[in-house]
Amino acid sequence: MSLLIAEHIRKKLSDNPKLTEVVGDRMYPCVVTSETEYPFIVYTRDECAPSDTKDGFVHDNVSESVYIFSDDYTESVNVAELVRSSLANSTGDYDLFSVSECIMTSASESFAEDAFAQVLTFNIITE
Repeated sequence: MSLLIAEHIRKKLSDNPKLTEVVGDRMYPCVVTSETEYPFIVYTRDECAPSDTKDGFVHDNVSESVYIFSDDYTESVNVAELVRSSLANSTGDYDLFSVSECIMTSASESFAEDAFAQVLTFNIITE
């Protein structure tokens, strides 16, 4: 049930005290309001591709992007490093699914509307 992957993302990010010291609980799936204080994190599921065989379901390949926004460039990069250390190579067992692999596949950055954005993309295998 990798459609529930946000549970894994939120847990791993929230479990990092260095990260929560900087962003608090400002970690959101999909969207934030314009009043949200910097820095904050938004995470979205980009794709979910099931891997099936003739014998049935094997696992899902999930692509998840994590966006870090800040009004300070250095802070955005530092938070991105904390996000990376929280998620890269992470695993987890949940009520309806398990994460067996989480690998960062890309990183990019941009600037728009007075905010720096770091974007980390992860490939996650769920069973």
